Amino acid sequence: MNTNYITIAKDETDEQLIKKSRFICTVHRIESEDEARSFIAMTKKAHPKANHNCYAFIVGQAPEIHRSSDDGEPSGTAGIPMLDVLKGQKLTNTLAIVTRYFGGTKLGTGGLVRAYAHSTKSAVIKAGLIEKRLESAVTIFIDYSNLNQTNYFLEVKQINTLSTEFLQEVALTISTEHPEIIKAELIELLNGRVRFEDGPKTFYDYPILQAD
Repeated sequence: MNTNYITIAKDETDEQLIKKSRFICTVHRIESEDEARSFIAMTKKAHPKANHNCYAFIVGQAPEIHRSSDDGEPSGTAGIPMLDVLKGQKLTNTLAIVTRYFGGTKLGTGGLVRAYAHSTKSAVIKAGLIEKRLESAVTIFIDYSNLNQTNYFLEVKQINTLSTEFLQEVALTISTEHPEIIKAELIELLNGRVRFEDGPKTFYDYPILQAD
């Protein structure tokens, strides 16, 4: 099982008007297939007069669950193009649902594929991406005289600092995938003038710059 994965940074909705049809795409973070289907049902209830509520979602890690639906659009013109957008961004734990209000102009097979893919991609870009990394929290206790040296070490190592507290000592809480290596390097760097307190292991968010 992978310990890191990519998902959207936040839930987001984006609306596109394409040849008089409204395409309203909502991207939503999920943790299970049941959660995805519950959100789909809620969306359909919120748009009772919509012509279609097409969706695609990926959930889980190794193996992932992939699901999609054209919801009455011609086969392969909505759900699969939407799913391809999610796969292209290497997303998981993500649902995309596009609500379409037909505007009277038929788009054709190719036009529908482009419209649903574009609507999904636009919503994903608007939401932003993050990498969820499974890391251990560690609190580092040091003398004030070692603060600049320690901060520089953490910056060079690109270690995420969660908080800094100024007590009798300085308490720096960090998250890292390799706590024992970081501890050993800090002990050597500070000639042993450091102590540690282990915290929980959990997922932390790291923003991702999206490709065009």
